[in-house]
Amino acid sequence: YAIIQFIGASLMCSPPSSEDSTAAASETTALLKKPSSAKQYTVGEMLSTSAYWLLVVNFFCNTQAVFFGASLSKTIAAHIIPGSATDATLTHIAAISSLFNACGRLVWGILGDIYGFPCAMLCLCGIQAALFFTLPYCIDAPMYGIWLNGIMFCVGGNYSLFPLACAVYFGEANWGANYGFIYLAQSLSMLLAPTISGDV
Repeated sequence: YAIIQFIGASLMCSPPSSEDSTAAASETTALLKKPSSAKQYTVGEMLSTSAYWLLVVNFFCNTQAVFFGASLSKTIAAHIIPGSATDATLTHIAAISSLFNACGRLVWGILGDIYGFPCAMLCLCGIQAALFFTLPYCIDAPMYGIWLNGIMFCVGGNYSLFPLACAVYFGEANWGANYGFIYLAQSLSMLLAPTISGDV
């Protein structure tokens, strides 16, 4: 782990100049197929917009998939397919799903760049909801693994698309602080997740 961290730190470099950064931002905006906000929102200004609260609600709800998919995958499997898979098998399924999580970040990020945040997020939420609603119908470990991999593939997309939305809707100048306030939705959602899971 220390070696990986060292390699990553060695690859870091200084950011481009302001002129290069502006040109890159303009090019990115064109790729997004959605006009970027000409105004660079501060945190206070962002909090007063309806777009911010819609993103927060969206992130809050999507985070439930993170909790169920990552934290309760083995527990859910024990109820859906009791006796059809060993603990070791379920552990391997969970490990493989983490790879789909990583791939999801790449693929959904590319789709967000091509089609824009609204279209990509609509597709992500639709696929994710369909997988969750049909998850109880899994009949064995291989089928459960496919469903869990699909869910985690969508989970990874959240961490590509929400940062994208923050930059598009609220500008890049205060992106770090703005995205931090959007990310609070995940923290709140995770705090409430055990209670929600008990009702489910």
